[in-house]
Amino acid sequence: MKYEDVVGTFETTIRGVLAFLELGWDEGVRRYAKPEKKCPIDTPSAAQVVRPLYRSARGKWRHYTKYLEPYFPTLAPWVKTFGYEA
Repeated sequence: MKYEDVVGTFETTIRGVLAFLELGWDEGVRRYAKPEKKCPIDTPSAAQVVRPLYRSARGKWRHYTKYLEPYFPTLAPWVKTFGYEA
């Protein structure tokens, strides 16, 4: 599953994940960013947990191309497997 798919087609993508896990759909899945009052999130990433999905992260890896370039050959099979452009 790619983040871009979750952002672009949330319900379709998540339904596929739930089907793979043999779990049913629940409307609460849509409300993942609205934690229940009875379950406080007490972690350093709490702000990210309740943040809605966002598209602005797409392609940001390109800012680090010069640092990642030596690893492209190792990453190439994964890029292909997950359907990203090389």
